[in-house]
Amino acid sequence: PYEKLVGAYASLYAPRTDKALVLGLGSGATGGSVCLLFDKIDAVEINPIVVQNLFRMKEWNFDIESFRPKLTIHVDDAIHYTKSSTEKYSLVVNTVTTPLYFSSSKLYTKDFFEAVRARMTDDGVYMTWVDSRVGDKGLNIILKSLQQVFPECSLGCIQSTYYLVLCS
Repeated sequence: PYEKLVGAYASLYAPRTDKALVLGLGSGATGGSVCLLFDKIDAVEINPIVVQNLFRMKEWNFDIESFRPKLTIHVDDAIHYTKSSTEKYSLVVNTVTTPLYFSSSKLYTKDFFEAVRARMTDDGVYMTWVDSRVGDKGLNIILKSLQQVFPECSLGCIQSTYYLVLCS
């Protein structure tokens, strides 16, 4: 249920429900929640096999594929997409795996946050998650990097080890 809650929770803070960007589609549970609430959704997933198998998770992801054509899935790297796209979004949700892994740690850098900020409307909201495994030092690095890009950030707790950071 946490993945669904992440999509719904982040959506509560968006200034409008016109356009959202979901980075890291995975099972589609978070993206499915966003699809229920937004008019147009772009989702970025780096692994084409994950996209091809979304139907297998339809019981848990609100049958996310049924949201097409308001849902567009881009098989791309989140960094590449945010740097090459010209779209603007009221909400950007990062659901890519924990920054403990090399493959995803680059989505928790100042450079990446600047690329995300460029994709947001002036009043847009960015949500990313972190877990307690990053430790105090890791969380401090992420929060300081976010503060260099976003004037406002707040921390929400989904459970004792799972946190959401909302920035605008």
